[in-house]
Amino acid sequence: MEEIPRPKRVLGIDPSLTSTACCWLDESGKFKIRLYGSEPAKGLIPRMNRYRQMVEDITAGPIWRNPPELVFIEGYSYGSTGRSVLDTAEFGGLLRNALLLSKCRVIEVPPTVLKKFMTGKGNAAKTLVVAEASRKWNVSFDTTDEYDALVLAHMAATFEGWETCNKAQTLLLEALWLVDEK
Repeated sequence: MEEIPRPKRVLGIDPSLTSTACCWLDESGKFKIRLYGSEPAKGLIPRMNRYRQMVEDITAGPIWRNPPELVFIEGYSYGSTGRSVLDTAEFGGLLRNALLLSKCRVIEVPPTVLKKFMTGKGNAAKTLVVAEASRKWNVSFDTTDEYDALVLAHMAATFEGWETCNKAQTLLLEALWLVDEK
């Protein structure tokens, strides 16, 4: 019996310790968004166990039976300060490593590039990203993380040639490709 080919998929990830948003998007335009998070943990072992469990929840669920060809993940925010920077880096490193081990192509997107792709301004407020994404794709979510993940998924779909974009967006994607190739 001949297997029916599954549609190609991309994944946008907005990593966060409180609510990592993942948006799977297939070449037909259908998408699924899911949030992952857990309660903070103190101490090295509980903290690392928390991060490993979050990574496993993201990369080992049933959705990965048909893994994405390409993952766009939001890069680190360099304006952040405090302990959360270290925690986010620990979790982010584990997540990125797991994605690379799963044989996905992973491209890191700076937050300013995500904002510029969606709004035309790299320093746009989150509320403007939400407003533009809501208008463009007629969606409504509870968190800004979900909007960012959706934008990242559409950026990946555009990168793959499934969707079209304007000249400024094309230049942003070309710059990501040049960085990715190094």
